[in-house]
Amino acid sequence: MAALDNAPPAVINEFLMLFTREPHITDKLTCILELRFTPSTFQQVAKPLLALLASTTLVHSPHASDVRALLRLVWSCPLFFKRTMDCLNDPQLLSDVKHDSAPHFAALLLLLVKKLPSVVPLDDMCYDLLGRFRDWGHQNLPTTSGVVAMLNEAMELCEEFVPSRAPHDKVWLVVAPAAPNYFVNTTPRPVRPFVEDGDTAIGPRHDNDKPNVDDIQVLPTDDEMRCAEEPYLPLHPDSPSDAGAHVAFHFRAMREDALAQMRRGLQWWLHPSTDRFVPPPRHSDKPRLNVAVQVSLRQVHGSIHKGVLFQVRGPQPWPHETKANLTALWERDRRYAVGSLVCIATEVTMSPEPDAEPGGDAFPRRAPLACHSLVFGTVAVRDTSLLVDPDGFCISIKLIRPTEVPRIMRAMSHGLNVLLEVQNSFFTGYEPILRSLQAHDVAPRLRECLYGTDPAATWTQRPAYLTRTHLQLQCLVHPDHHHDVNLRQVPAASKDGLAAQLRAVMDKLVLDASQIDAFAAAMTQQMCLIQGPPGTGKSYVGTRIVDGILAQTGVTVGPILVVCYTNHALDQFLEGLLDDHIARPLDIVRVGSRSKSARLDECTLFHLRKMEHFAGPTRLESATHGKLVRTCRDIEERTFSSFHQDTALAKFLQWLAQSKTESFEGICGPVDDEDGFHVQGGHKAQEKLFKKWEQGGKGWSSTMWKMNKPGRQALLRRWRHEFVETCSRRTLQDFDVYQECVTKAAEIQTAQNLRLLGRAKIVGMTTTGCALNQELVRCLAPKVVLCEEAGEVLEAHLLSCLTAATEHVIQIGDHKQLRPLVSEFKLSIDANNGFNLDVSMFERLVQTEGMTLCVCAV
Repeated sequence: MAALDNAPPAVINEFLMLFTREPHITDKLTCILELRFTPSTFQQVAKPLLALLASTTLVHSPHASDVRALLRLVWSCPLFFKRTMDCLNDPQLLSDVKHDSAPHFAALLLLLVKKLPSVVPLDDMCYDLLGRFRDWGHQNLPTTSGVVAMLNEAMELCEEFVPSRAPHDKVWLVVAPAAPNYFVNTTPRPVRPFVEDGDTAIGPRHDNDKPNVDDIQVLPTDDEMRCAEEPYLPLHPDSPSDAGAHVAFHFRAMREDALAQMRRGLQWWLHPSTDRFVPPPRHSDKPRLNVAVQVSLRQVHGSIHKGVLFQVRGPQPWPHETKANLTALWERDRRYAVGSLVCIATEVTMSPEPDAEPGGDAFPRRAPLACHSLVFGTVAVRDTSLLVDPDGFCISIKLIRPTEVPRIMRAMSHGLNVLLEVQNSFFTGYEPILRSLQAHDVAPRLRECLYGTDPAATWTQRPAYLTRTHLQLQCLVHPDHHHDVNLRQVPAASKDGLAAQLRAVMDKLVLDASQIDAFAAAMTQQMCLIQGPPGTGKSYVGTRIVDGILAQTGVTVGPILVVCYTNHALDQFLEGLLDDHIARPLDIVRVGSRSKSARLDECTLFHLRKMEHFAGPTRLESATHGKLVRTCRDIEERTFSSFHQDTALAKFLQWLAQSKTESFEGICGPVDDEDGFHVQGGHKAQEKLFKKWEQGGKGWSSTMWKMNKPGRQALLRRWRHEFVETCSRRTLQDFDVYQECVTKAAEIQTAQNLRLLGRAKIVGMTTTGCALNQELVRCLAPKVVLCEEAGEVLEAHLLSCLTAATEHVIQIGDHKQLRPLVSEFKLSIDANNGFNLDVSMFERLVQTEGMTLCVCAV
């Protein structure tokens, strides 16, 4: 274990990949965890092991699934924790070893509490261990060690997962949540109230209405979209309040902003009394929908990059156009864009029925929908060549759980299926943000800056990575005065002190007075807000702040993350760094494919992957990826092919012949004649006969052919259900294995991208790109985040850019100009409902008492 202590990231990542691949490594590590430590062996074995398990290299590793597997193994050895505590209490253990190991042990416990609740339930043993270790830390360690603070945080988190330890004022009367089900029984459910606590409303309204936002499924469920009750939305919390309350508010409000139109659209279009051939009034609150009737499941297929997908086929929205015209129309049209949220309604009744009211007075009320079930997914593949077939278009859809595919096949096997999508609804901009909020984790110091009760005290603290009291700021001197002014060791104990030093030589600098104040604040405060109208040089100050941070020799900063709301603003900022010779093209990596700047082409991540001097995958990564691809291909050939439309009937008839032999022969006749020879026509003749029987046609005088059409349909429905259940038992395991391969392949790709980004000094992303590459940002662990156009960025977007490693946040914008955009008016500040979703973090912090704002003037 000592060899892995302080090992470079490449070695740690290789160890993690081998850990899950080679059983002997797992066995060896298990032996180490179960070793009966003495003071001597603790120093030789346990101390370096604790250092490894708590290292930032392991925490920020791109191989997240391997890290979780490692932590599960550690947690499965409770004697390791008991013996570690015994050794820390042993007077024979050197005090230096105790002081070195205790912070690592505390960090490991905190990491376990954060990572494991979703897969390994925490219990009273964990809570008691945290309490005993915290008491030991109070008695034996200085407060500066941070051990007690980490254990306090772990105990607070543990209270959420250990019911017996939850405070009385936070108890929820809830049953352990079942797995979300797309196909929910439509009969009314018994009311199961939450305990009212503050603003918490009575619930649950549906199967996805949870007290903890981490338990809420991002994509909607059938039961949720049928609910006629208003969703629970807390009001915007006051600034000095719990960070969790802010994250929960932004998750719920953002999700409502994303799904409200879909819910209204479904409850209108699928209402039994709706005339679906008449569009809604233009100025009503009902959204415009893209609707495809008579949709069918064509095949199940997979991609090592996207996972398990199912392909659906629908009629052309432009039925009489040529293939050339269809190509032009589909390329211009934005329907079914990749990432869009779509709904498949099964067994839809199209003819209008008398008006029906939602659910009466029973809680929760349910909207009457003229369909059997609702299935939700996101568009994963939109290939133009598959869209322009005059007979119908095809798209591929991805579900939350691939194991739901067999059940969806059963739901879509009969009746009329309809594909619905809200026009111009950009769900791609919401989904990654919501997922990042569920995994949100920031450092305690930064959390206090954003949501603390004393912001004035926390804002003025220096960034943790920039502790020196003198700064190298020769970069601010105008080129004409480089020999006249020496700013190589400028005292920077405070913002005012640094600003005074720079103002004394302002006529020889590249900044004016207001820009000097902004620069001084950014270099001495862990949180900085810079505001000013257009033309005041806000962005220019931003480039100079980046220059000032990079100029500090001997300071480990890592890549600076530059985030902008639009691609245009990001291109301009990065070009400014090149124009002022602050960075070379090799120092910048621009993540995303929407750049319009030719000068930044060589800085894009896509371009760097093709450069010869950048190393590609390692030998272990190539071997692992090849094995994953082969496993996926085997599953595709063995399992996915049975779901293909062209082979599905043959597979079904083969099953029917084996399990329902008498009924099968009553419909199709025997395959072999009396002499044992194969009947002419064989399987093709059987399929033709079966289709004729299914459609109600006439045949010979067997009992099966005497059944009327409704009876045949009912029997066929029962058979198909049995067939799908039989297939699903065999295929569920394959689906799980396939998804694990997709996850592992994504981690390998993240590791390769991380090596490219790790060599850069500046990494540029849009806020949406940052959310889409959330795992890459987490592994990059930037200490400095600089946000341009901060006044136009939703707080949830900026929160998704901050990680547990963030120590320095600089926001540049103007809250007096444009606010962030929201789709639902009721959530905006102009609606005066108290939600104020379109108030940016920049504006909220400006209005917080005690905050300091640097204003750039003309």
